[in-house]
Amino acid sequence: MGNHENEFNEVKIVNEDSVDNFEFGSTPKADSASFEENKNKIRDEVNDNPVSNSDVKDEEKKEQKKKEDNSSKNNKSSNGSRGSSMASSVAVAAAASMVVVGSLSALIGLSPIEPGPAPEPTPTPSNICTITFDPGEGSGTMESVQVKKGSKYETPESTFELPDWWYYFRGWKISSIDAEFVPSGFTVTINEDSVFTALFLEHETNMVSFDPNGGTGYMEPIKVIHLESVTLPECEFIAPEGQEFSHWEFIDNPGSEFQPGDQWGVFSDNVFAAQWKDIDDSGNNP
Repeated sequence: MGNHENEFNEVKIVNEDSVDNFEFGSTPKADSASFEENKNKIRDEVNDNPVSNSDVKDEEKKEQKKKEDNSSKNNKSSNGSRGSSMASSVAVAAAASMVVVGSLSALIGLSPIEPGPAPEPTPTPSNICTITFDPGEGSGTMESVQVKKGSKYETPESTFELPDWWYYFRGWKISSIDAEFVPSGFTVTINEDSVFTALFLEHETNMVSFDPNGGTGYMEPIKVIHLESVTLPECEFIAPEGQEFSHWEFIDNPGSEFQPGDQWGVFSDNVFAAQWKDIDDSGNNP
């Protein structure tokens, strides 16, 4: 109450019409009825509307919080402006770098780097075809291959064994292609699993036969591919009594002489006859 009494003294001094009966800061005189009445009235108002220190502190805290909130908003706004400014600076720097690089590339004759082609999709069971190889009349094996569906494929050479030496590889009979055969080295389109079957044909051949011409025995004829050559063999016939082998004679050319080991070009079927001579008991030829 001490504080309120001081306030009362100050207020009363200010509002009193006359200060003759007062001393500054002193208690009013007892005979002043109006003064006592005003004093009581002011006291009642103070008691009805007390102002505590906690109320004052609450108001101070609210005011301080408003200042802090305003300061935080100002900082965020400032930071946002700085961030935008920095982003703009980085973008400008990057653009400048690209211009410099492009200028240097043009200066030294380098072409700009262009993106490469997109990688092809990895083959999957739904878009690949398997090619298998069948030897046909030949023998042996060849490894199968896998290609992408719809791709071009060059037919390979056959590595199968020939059915016999006078056969030759003609080409492939392909299950997925309507053709009699496809030679090796040709390009075909593969759209499904396919079987390549080797096709072997016989060369045109001729027979070279041998006539004992008075001797005895048998010699197997030699099959020769047409237009190729043959090496004349040793005579295996048994010579007539008192005679021995002299040479081979081509019967279509009487008087011709060929020795074993000579080469003969075959154009048709040919017969060679053995020619004999008498044995010289002295060891000299007649």
